[in-house]
Amino acid sequence: MRRYSLLLFLLAPSLAVANPPVASYIFPAGGQRGAKVNVRVGGLFLHDKCGFEMLGPGVSGSNHLTRTKTTWFEGPILPLPDSQRQEDYPKDMAGAIAIAADAPLGVRYWRLWTSQGATGSMKFIVGDLPEVVEEEIDGDPVPVSVKLPVTINGRIFPREDIDVYTFRAAKGQTIRCEVNATRLGSPLDARLEVRDGNGRRLTEASAPTGGDPAILFTAPADGEYFIRIHDANMQGGQAYVYRLTLSDQPTVTRFFPLGGRRGSTLDLQLSGLNVPATQRVTIPKDAPATYALPVKGGTLLLDVDDHPEFFAATDLGKEISLPAILNGNIARAGQVDEWKIAGKKGETWELELRAARLGSRLDGVLAVTDDAGKTLAKAEAAATDPVLRFQMPADGVYRVQLHDRYRTRGGSDFAYRLRIVPPRRESDFGLTLVGEPRQGNVGDAISLPRNGTAKLKLKVDRIAWAKEPIALEIKGLPAHVSVTPNTIQPNQATVDVTFKADDQAKIDV
Repeated sequence: MRRYSLLLFLLAPSLAVANPPVASYIFPAGGQRGAKVNVRVGGLFLHDKCGFEMLGPGVSGSNHLTRTKTTWFEGPILPLPDSQRQEDYPKDMAGAIAIAADAPLGVRYWRLWTSQGATGSMKFIVGDLPEVVEEEIDGDPVPVSVKLPVTINGRIFPREDIDVYTFRAAKGQTIRCEVNATRLGSPLDARLEVRDGNGRRLTEASAPTGGDPAILFTAPADGEYFIRIHDANMQGGQAYVYRLTLSDQPTVTRFFPLGGRRGSTLDLQLSGLNVPATQRVTIPKDAPATYALPVKGGTLLLDVDDHPEFFAATDLGKEISLPAILNGNIARAGQVDEWKIAGKKGETWELELRAARLGSRLDGVLAVTDDAGKTLAKAEAAATDPVLRFQMPADGVYRVQLHDRYRTRGGSDFAYRLRIVPPRRESDFGLTLVGEPRQGNVGDAISLPRNGTAKLKLKVDRIAWAKEPIALEIKGLPAHVSVTPNTIQPNQATVDVTFKADDQAKIDV
């Protein structure tokens, strides 16, 4: 059962048509374990003081943010939608975030509110490397010297801004340069360049669709090197925040297979910076479905199951008895992996691709054919990895074909696990909170006027055969607040959950 943490803000009826707060950015957008980070949060209609909350283990924040001087550089006007013309530019609020020394690494969320409503949560990152924060200046870029390893917190502001950092490297030293911006919700479409001491460009990288750029750079000689970051479209603004990590420490960027069987030993193939090519690991018999495995260079999240495992390198073309987990990689553009599965008439099997959910770039297409090549069932990735249910029409051998939706793609980061098991008895579905993409939030806050209503939108993703109604249960509602509906009907792809407060509801968060 999936549970969401919602922020329900009750406000007076007279404020129901007022200006609700808007959160635009947090800067810096992360911090190191054990540090206290002074932050500036930019937004609209935050007044002189607003409520502030950090979510997740190992982090705590100021209860309130207070108005501070807004950092501003001259530049072109940054227009916002007509609905926000009353206040065109985000104003800075000041606060602090404390990060525990043992805080788990990764994403945390923050959100804020005023007397006129609440914002959805946005991302903040907990890291383990030393961090620096850009000292923003107006005018031409001035190179800033940093010492590796480091995570740099910066902003591309104003438009056409270029940030430049210098570092020393020894001949043959390999350095990972990685941006975190799009994944934070920042509008920055980052582009990286590495140059030598004479200004000659040695390598560069632009952001892939929906991602952030990264470079593995090997120094050709002892000396000073420059890394430049800017927006690929020469845009910029207050919200164009980024985290740029420069490190020569061991880092795993890819591994194969993406999982294994409980109680088994497997040789993981590792790719990355200063990591061994293979590492033998044993998966405990009681490992959870997602097993966190510490290795040199990071912690890997393995997909764990109890069924026999097969591998394309050795088992493709063999008849495979079910149930089974099939492991492979679409390594070349246009590659189609074809597996043979054997079964009997009337048997029903569920074929579930596990790729994108495990960090793979594979946008998978699944098909089942008979021995003559006739397609009997097919499923493609939509919002999630494809799943299909197939009933064998006769005894025999069938072929399962798997490829990427785009035949021009392929590579070592297109790995997959294909799980073929008896169908689950329960329906399978996912619910996603629908936020405001322009604001980068996840839509987990509701501003509800007393004696009024407010809606929360949910997107419903069902496996094709999951036709049953979905029961909703919302716990922890304040007194005098109710919610409808409590059931999502089979034909609904989205649903507006309506919260209603009567005239006795307490005005509070």
